Amino acid sequence: MTGAMRTRTKMERPRCLSTAGALTLVILTACGTTGSPTSSEGTSSPSAAPTSSAPAVPLTAATASVTTAPTATAPPAPSLPTTTPVPTAPVGWQRVTVEGPAPGPRSSAALAAAPDGALWLHGGLVQGASVGELWRFDGTRWAQMQVNGSAPPPRHEHVAVWDGPRSRLVIALGEASNGEVFDDVWAFDPAAGTWSQLAKGGGPAARYGSCAVLDREGRMMITHGFSSSVRFDDTWIFDLATAAWSDISPAGGPRPAARCLHSCAFDPDSGDLTLFGGRKEDELYLGDTWRLGSAGWSAMPGEGPSARVRSRAGRVGGSIHVVGGTGSQGLAGNTWVLSDGAWRIGASDAPADRDSAAVAQGNGVVWLFGGKGASGGLADLWRLG
Repeated sequence: MTGAMRTRTKMERPRCLSTAGALTLVILTACGTTGSPTSSEGTSSPSAAPTSSAPAVPLTAATASVTTAPTATAPPAPSLPTTTPVPTAPVGWQRVTVEGPAPGPRSSAALAAAPDGALWLHGGLVQGASVGELWRFDGTRWAQMQVNGSAPPPRHEHVAVWDGPRSRLVIALGEASNGEVFDDVWAFDPAAGTWSQLAKGGGPAARYGSCAVLDREGRMMITHGFSSSVRFDDTWIFDLATAAWSDISPAGGPRPAARCLHSCAFDPDSGDLTLFGGRKEDELYLGDTWRLGSAGWSAMPGEGPSARVRSRAGRVGGSIHVVGGTGSQGLAGNTWVLSDGAWRIGASDAPADRDSAAVAQGNGVVWLFGGKGASGGLADLWRLG
């Protein structure tokens, strides 16, 4: 399928709305139903509750004295004092203070985290239109990047990862404001300030509303998604070293229904990809959880988050955290944590309710920027971990 212009009609069956937004992440994007993408400006976000941990109790060493008399026996050494275990600091959300100019409110953007702590934000929807802006956050300030030469077409609901070995930002797929759907892959070289196209075609059909992670070999993995007329249930790997796509969809067994608007996260310890929720052809809100491992896809039993679309996920401290999204009752008002194969309610200090945020993972931290809340577009920055 190519990224050609699509003309929408009232007779077209439900399609994906452009209201969404990769692990070094992953960017998790989204899709909706019939209609043009919209986004209004505005901010709404509470301050995060502070977290603390108890100080360690010092360990006091003791020395026993020993007599040299031939018949004497050395007295037993006194017992060492008992130490108090240091509690593990709770994983909580914190709003990041930003100085100076910053990206305006937007949804469905793509975000990636670099090993040096920098964040890279690309594209998204601003007042209902796709943009091609590229911003870098250095931990204190945002700066809009000046690009030399050509750049990718403006887009939203695409994916992004940070290619560590080659020190570059990589984006892929997505949709333009006019309905054009992309099947391309681009890389930005910060040292040169230039974009280069790594691939066009030769892999997954053009789509948006997919999700992406980096696997243990440092390759970009994407799964599911939507075009202007069909949803997908396939899974692909893009080798960042060779710029080649490979279809890794399991040949047999169960797999998650074709969908979009889902979220996913990767476990580097097990090598498993976890997928949650989304929207399929005949069901607006899904609440199922699936895991892709060496034996293929398997559905996870048990009750989890309420069915929702446009949620975001990331992994911190061995647990997968899901935040935001929209369900049958509107914006989802809670966060969930998947740990040891079971779901539980997550932190209460999460950002204000929203969907279509941009999320990235790096250095043991999950980052969240913007999205769309009850009052419109958001431009706040948060960290978890």
